[in-house]
Amino acid sequence: MAPTSSAFPAIPSQVVFVSVDRSRPGLTAMGYERQVADHVEPELMGRAVARVYRRHEALRTTTVAAHRDIDPASPDYFWLGLRNLVAEQPVVSFECISSAEPGADFPGEPGWLPGIRTDPSCLPVFRFQLISRAEDRVLRIVTDHALCDRWSLFALQRDIERAYKHELEQGPASDPDAYPFSAFAASMYSAWTAGLFDEAISVIEKEVPALDMQALPGTGEQPSGTAWIKAFVVSLGADSTSRFEAACARLKTTRLALALALFAGAVGAEFGWRRLAWWVPHANRSARTLNSVGLFADSQYVFTALEAGFEMVVREIAASLEDARVRVPPPAALVRAWPTVRDKLRTAPRLAADVQINPRRRGSRRPGTAEIFVEKPVVQPRDSEEDVIVASSPPSFPGQPDLRLTCDFSQRHSFSVNFRVDHIAHAAARSIAERLLHGIRGLSA
Repeated sequence: MAPTSSAFPAIPSQVVFVSVDRSRPGLTAMGYERQVADHVEPELMGRAVARVYRRHEALRTTTVAAHRDIDPASPDYFWLGLRNLVAEQPVVSFECISSAEPGADFPGEPGWLPGIRTDPSCLPVFRFQLISRAEDRVLRIVTDHALCDRWSLFALQRDIERAYKHELEQGPASDPDAYPFSAFAASMYSAWTAGLFDEAISVIEKEVPALDMQALPGTGEQPSGTAWIKAFVVSLGADSTSRFEAACARLKTTRLALALALFAGAVGAEFGWRRLAWWVPHANRSARTLNSVGLFADSQYVFTALEAGFEMVVREIAASLEDARVRVPPPAALVRAWPTVRDKLRTAPRLAADVQINPRRRGSRRPGTAEIFVEKPVVQPRDSEEDVIVASSPPSFPGQPDLRLTCDFSQRHSFSVNFRVDHIAHAAARSIAERLLHGIRGLSA
């Protein structure tokens, strides 16, 4: 490894991903693939990638064991025995491939890559491949979730475009003022060890006992191979989309808060729950980190009551997402580390919400790019103006929540109700998707 400029403890989220990777190597690998324009020159692309390595610390960071004297069997091993090393000089991985391996294709949205191994303890953790196929060319980015999340891959794509333009114009080096990954990780770790999350933990301890829930129904279904996660994708036609947007404007709220409230009603009606807890990843991504590539997988919990009425639930969710006390939330792994909280949360549904955002919205262009990526045409389902429900089985890994709502507002309005087949019945998940669609249809335009 190259000499390091800094070394700092791993944050709890990284510890979880590294421990998962050690138990199932390659399970935390993730990737991103975008079609590349015909005019892109491989040599310039390679130099652009090298510039990006210099800009972002996460691209030259590894997560390694720090204390060899700790017993690996000890529960403290993963919490105390890992640290991040940031190399002064990047170890760049960029290669041109004539054709992709059979069966190695995956869509442009960042996703898990079963069967592809990445090692977060060795540089380079990030691999860039310019793949030339018979019909097109794509740039593939492969990395490990211990050092990068899906939002960061979008920022990475943007910076590659900008660096390519600099190389094309023989301009100055890329601006290195991105918020350092080491600063974020070190600040989160310091806050954790200083007890600054204790108050948030106590809030959760007070909230969780108030949850009045039934146990998750037994399913009798067993996972098959790697198909741990299945989904029902609810795609909205023009009429339902306009109703959703009108309700969002009338309530003066965010699309995420409105989607969560609709999901709450659907889940509550299916299981009879009157209070719900959501695990919301990425909600703590602050403004200063938007230009940085790195791990932001810590999460917060949002609690809401269903009996308060739909509009009140929407406002309660929106307020929870903006509440100052959860602006810097306890990492999900840290919550799990507190026995009392962990035991109480086991009785609650682990509902997670995420928002998919296309890196470049249809009809818009980011300033200052060389437009090296090609937007693939959006594949519209038959009867695209009608509301549809499509079943799918996206690849994932077993650490996912039992239920998850994924919203995509970039190209068309769609909602994915993902569920673990070993914990949630297929019929119950479909019923939730249908109730979600029915709730959207019932919104006043």
